[in-house]
Amino acid sequence: MERRGRPGGILLGLVLLLAAGLPLAVEAQVTNSVSVSATVPAEPPFPTYPVVQLNGGASPLAVMTVTRDANPISVPAADSTGLYSFTLAEQPVGEHTYIISATDSDGRVHAPITVILDLQYSTTITVDNLYLGPTISAVDPTIDLNGTVEVVGRTIANAAVAASYITTGVQQQNVSANSTGQWSSSFPAATFGVTDVMIRATATYNLVSTISSTDVLVTISSFNPPTNSNTNQNLNTNTNANQNTNTSQNLNTNRPTNTNRPTPPTTQAADLNQDRRVNVIDFSIMMYYWNAINPANRRADINRDGRVDMVDFSIMLYQWTG
Repeated sequence: MERRGRPGGILLGLVLLLAAGLPLAVEAQVTNSVSVSATVPAEPPFPTYPVVQLNGGASPLAVMTVTRDANPISVPAADSTGLYSFTLAEQPVGEHTYIISATDSDGRVHAPITVILDLQYSTTITVDNLYLGPTISAVDPTIDLNGTVEVVGRTIANAAVAASYITTGVQQQNVSANSTGQWSSSFPAATFGVTDVMIRATATYNLVSTISSTDVLVTISSFNPPTNSNTNQNLNTNTNANQNTNTSQNLNTNRPTNTNRPTPPTTQAADLNQDRRVNVIDFSIMMYYWNAINPANRRADINRDGRVDMVDFSIMLYQWTG
């Protein structure tokens, strides 16, 4: 399941203040420990175009893509551990949006990172710790209570991975990626019951966390017991009239006659995790997809107009149960 764009991505803005005739070095620490630094020569002989250095990780041998203002820039693949380092020379002056994305060796897409930089002449901007979210996919997106909720993916080699399973609450499982970046996590379906489970993952490399992966959804249904074909065959083929009559009577008299069982409440459109309540869990799911276009979790777009926005939020407030 793939999601385009993510409002929770990293946005970095850099403003360079130049003191006349003096060299300047600026360094800032921002969310997720991403490091941004800039250097300016004191008196360059001639103005030169800015240089941007992007350093981070995805997964071993991932196919990397960098765009500047939606224009692709040719970059090499990640190395055998999943790390990358790109030097982008002669970048245009002004504010520009860089998006770093990647596809792992199994064809799954990493959650991308967005960086906004304000570039000036004769400067070099270095952005470190740009670690893309792990790739993730469900082994089976639809299972019954006998099955297993299992997800797999790739990230930086030997990184620690935390997989979060979200229903009415959150259960987390910590695992490790192997030397090729592969990781997996699983829970018995009976742990959650009949529901939808949303799973996402983050990885940690050199004490720095990646951004979150995209979300995957696994639907758990009730048991589907096999039909007893022998019983049906005996009922249909038994030629003893008295036996048939007795069997029919037994079937009719032993069948439950309680017709006053309560009807379960109808799930409302704003019940994003389908626990038959519209509350802060559903609100947090909506906030995760806020402003997303065609979100991976289609339920977040309550009015089905292709965007998660104030209209969906208004519907959620109207259906709020607490």
